[in-house]
Amino acid sequence: NSSVIGIPVSGNTSDCIQWRDTIYARHKSLSYRLKAGHAKRAKATTFIAANHWLRSITDSLKLGSTGLFCDSSDEDLVNYAEEKATGLEKKIREIAAFKTISLTELSDYLAGQCTSAGCVYSLKGEPDADKIKSAIKRVVDPKWWRRQLRTVAARQLEQASRSLGLVSVSSQIYCSDFTLRRRTEQKRRNRLLLESLEAENSAGQVYTLAQLSDLSVSNPINRRNELMARISGCEEYAKQNKHEQRDPYMGIFVTLTTPSRHHPMTVKTSTGKGKRYAFANRKYQGSTPREANDYLNVVWANTRAQWDRDGIHPFGFRMVEPHHDGTPHWHAILFLPKSQVKSATKTLSDYSLRVDGDEYGAKKNRLKVIPI
Repeated sequence: NSSVIGIPVSGNTSDCIQWRDTIYARHKSLSYRLKAGHAKRAKATTFIAANHWLRSITDSLKLGSTGLFCDSSDEDLVNYAEEKATGLEKKIREIAAFKTISLTELSDYLAGQCTSAGCVYSLKGEPDADKIKSAIKRVVDPKWWRRQLRTVAARQLEQASRSLGLVSVSSQIYCSDFTLRRRTEQKRRNRLLLESLEAENSAGQVYTLAQLSDLSVSNPINRRNELMARISGCEEYAKQNKHEQRDPYMGIFVTLTTPSRHHPMTVKTSTGKGKRYAFANRKYQGSTPREANDYLNVVWANTRAQWDRDGIHPFGFRMVEPHHDGTPHWHAILFLPKSQVKSATKTLSDYSLRVDGDEYGAKKNRLKVIPI
């Protein structure tokens, strides 16, 4: 057999090459990683196995049965939202005119339409006339579909980027470039809308909504300043008050992370240069950032329940940040009686290590508590 870049080409037909090139052209933002991943698997196994891998990846990029992909343009999403809302409105009018199905069947039909597009059906619980009317108003509204599709597409694309190793300290840190561009464009659209609208107060003063927004916590600078002011206020309260008049409050800074299975990439530091680089984590099981955050929520809920049973009631703030590969971790600034810090820390440590607590680095990295 002849070879291409050292890879046997048996079974690598012209139709396969054309099929792959079509995929690479369709997913330009991911094409480099798709090509590299396919070449790596073709060299390690066979082209057939590599093609199956490529197909599974492209299937994961599909937005349900919409015919769109999670990296489709925003214009494509908007057009689909218009068509979907218009089509459903027409269908619901036909159903209402002929009364061909019951409320329950109509609810099931709408749920199927939403699910097939990868969206969340808005109706929960047993369907009744009022709930059905609310659900109908949503699914015939293009703006509702637009919001749903944008959310699903963004999450799905980011997960695909993480799984392909695009998001890491060695490549696109914290989030993919595509997601960054999409978010930047969304903020630009929102800003233009706010600048186009005006509000007038009782004194006859007129301001754009953009000007008013800049004065609120919608402004990132104001939001950060308010957060720091609240943290400072909690710290002052802790200093001025004592628990049961004798036990002074103490502040701790907590960092809580997920097990290795939630991280698609892991990091090593090169000796000498001290440069950090990322490579694929073999323990990764495909979890999304939302699933990783759900895990942290469970750890936190169990810890708080045990604290309550032990009479430990800290107060403070909790924040979520991404690791270099987009996997969330939590920070918390907590204030509690000094005599309870050791017990509270042990409880949080116990729950944080209940899953894969014996894996390498778990005891060192899963939980860090620093006195303030």
